[in-house]
Amino acid sequence: MARLWTKFAGHGLCQLVVLLALSSSGTVQAQLGTFQPDDRSRGIQGVDPRLVQPRLLPPTPQFPQPNLPRWKMGIEGEDFDVGVRVTEVYRPTPASRAGIEVDDIIITVNGYQVGIVNGQLFDIGEEFQKRADSRGYVNLLIWNHRDRTLANRVVRLERSLIPNPPSRLSTLVGTVTYRERMALPPNSVVEVRLVDITDNPRFPRVLVDEVIENPRSVPVSFRLNFDGDEIDQRRIYAIDAQIWTQGRLQWSTATPVQVITRGNPNRSIDLMLTRSVVAPVFDGGFGR
Repeated sequence: MARLWTKFAGHGLCQLVVLLALSSSGTVQAQLGTFQPDDRSRGIQGVDPRLVQPRLLPPTPQFPQPNLPRWKMGIEGEDFDVGVRVTEVYRPTPASRAGIEVDDIIITVNGYQVGIVNGQLFDIGEEFQKRADSRGYVNLLIWNHRDRTLANRVVRLERSLIPNPPSRLSTLVGTVTYRERMALPPNSVVEVRLVDITDNPRFPRVLVDEVIENPRSVPVSFRLNFDGDEIDQRRIYAIDAQIWTQGRLQWSTATPVQVITRGNPNRSIDLMLTRSVVAPVFDGGFGR
């Protein structure tokens, strides 16, 4: 039996107690103490404090905004009073790439509790639209049904609407490989990104990326389509890549390969990855 105690500070001091009682069938029950719906984001244990600061602005209007991007993760779920229990995971989707499985429970999105809170439904799909940043990243608090632990996981959602076609489509093609004479492990995932490294090479701006699931062997071919009108000849662009296997980083580019501008190549790009010394758990996109 595991307990998660959470203290909330709102207009007054109140306390949320989430009791996770694990039965032999693996189901989860919850008992909620005094709780104010407006405070459901504050003080969740294990959530980055920057994501759970008090929100003092009035709620955003609940009217459709058709031109804004919409986000999806690729799951079906069941709402109840602890969170949202995953009932199906589609592939390939952000959920499958992040290692989310059936019977996992998503408790919060960016620190906001989802599911049924004090009799009120907070739909996880709506929370994705509200909480995702401009590139689709969200921080999820997930109860893992396999080892029965709580952990934060950053996931990059996919756009659910087809964006307007670029006015000038350009393409970068190439391959990803590594020096070791060994087979590519099964169930590997390769991610290749075109990034702008001008302002901050450590945390570049991503223009486009491609995720290749279960490639048979190296070299792995990739194809990045991007809008040529977004390229500024004064800026510096590069390609980087990573290979993940069963949720752990295995290979990555030691230094991004500069492309397109300043005399750098803009056609066939061959990336040679190096073995990762530390293998962090896969969080849905380049360790963020």
